[in-house]
Amino acid sequence: MKISVLKSKLALGFQRAAAIEADAHFAAQIKGYAEDVGVPSLEVFHDAEPLFRQDQTHYDLIILDWNAKGPNSGITAFNRLRHDPRFAAVPILVISGFVDRNDFRLLEEFALTRLVEKPFTSGVFIEAVQSLQHELDWVHAHEKPLRKLLLGPESTTMPRVKKMHKLLQSAPYPAPLLLMFGRYLSREKRWSEARDFLQDVVREDRGNVLALNELGKVLHASGLHREAISVLKEADTLSPDNLKRICHLGELHLHQCELGDAKQKFERVLTLDDSWERAQRGYDLTVNALEYLQQKSENGSVSQSFASLMNTIGISKVHSGRLEEGIEHYESALHFIREPEIRAKVMFNMGLGYLRHRVEEKALLWFMRSARTGGAQFSKANAYVTELTQRTMWTDDGLRVMSDNSGVHETQVHDSKGLAAPARKPESTISPSAPISLFNGDSSEPGILELEDFDTDALLSGIAEEGFC
Repeated sequence: MKISVLKSKLALGFQRAAAIEADAHFAAQIKGYAEDVGVPSLEVFHDAEPLFRQDQTHYDLIILDWNAKGPNSGITAFNRLRHDPRFAAVPILVISGFVDRNDFRLLEEFALTRLVEKPFTSGVFIEAVQSLQHELDWVHAHEKPLRKLLLGPESTTMPRVKKMHKLLQSAPYPAPLLLMFGRYLSREKRWSEARDFLQDVVREDRGNVLALNELGKVLHASGLHREAISVLKEADTLSPDNLKRICHLGELHLHQCELGDAKQKFERVLTLDDSWERAQRGYDLTVNALEYLQQKSENGSVSQSFASLMNTIGISKVHSGRLEEGIEHYESALHFIREPEIRAKVMFNMGLGYLRHRVEEKALLWFMRSARTGGAQFSKANAYVTELTQRTMWTDDGLRVMSDNSGVHETQVHDSKGLAAPARKPESTISPSAPISLFNGDSSEPGILELEDFDTDALLSGIAEEGFC
């Protein structure tokens, strides 16, 4: 009866948990502890890979063995979990053998994360899980005051940033609020306010890696790349295992055309997790740039901007007949170019590349993306869209651009020499079974936060940071 009463008091909100634990005996022990906490369902995975392969799933709690063997080490699995939209805001309980706190500084960078040392008793496990539940409850309980703070008019007596500092100082779990507030300001492109807030936090607590991370992102988005590199390097020294930050540093070096440093950062990410797509794309761009400069006998020196260099390399590949390589290079470059006008120019050149090689359906799609992304600032694609659309029809075989002798006038490739209009092929088709991914231009503007826009999980996990690594 005593145990039953204990269980009723400890029944928490976690209904479905996942444990990544290769030791069957210890997994069974964890399962028993989870039942004591009131978790009705716990799935055990010997390795993290099956968990990541699931298309749609939801867990309230993840238990991760830091000493897991195989390709997904504790560091790799934790980074992937925290940067996967499905798991980024899920509470994680990390379990490990001998604990040297310096080895677990990465965990301190994320909300809803706890560490317990093996071997541990049921009481230690219950205490850790209770702590995660209390933090989760506290975060959701503070959605309303945080929303009110963000929605309310700016006070002349106490600016919003100062009010946020006051709320943080009184919070038992300040990290989640810091993350949500900083990321909300970034999402709304209120860069100055975000910088003021995060710089104040860093001045008060120089070792606050969370604040350094967010400040680095804001400085990057503000175009202050040198300052961003300095701040993120400081965070990397304090906590060297955050793959997202390492990748972000690689991106910053790439933007500065510091190709050696960029390559080293992307390699560092891929050494720990070769499935990190953004790091792979950054690495490929860096290698392409180094090879191109070597062919030009420029010894790694770069006189062009990042976007111009990437565009020049893509044009070179397309002109030499390597269309697939050129398009793949352009698509990778689009992951790292934020400015809508420059993105539109890259998309325009992708359209010209396809048109040069007589793949007119794909050319049309990229011209349409360029026209939409560039708007009034870059409208060269509009003529191509008009001309190709007039000759387009859907058939049983998919989208077809019909043959026509007329064509738009020859147009100059952005940042390159003129590209002659290609000879027309009688007709060409493309099957709808091979869709082309749609790259959206980042044209959002700061606006008033609607109640339904306040997504705690998205702000907490950083999913709203589209465009950041």
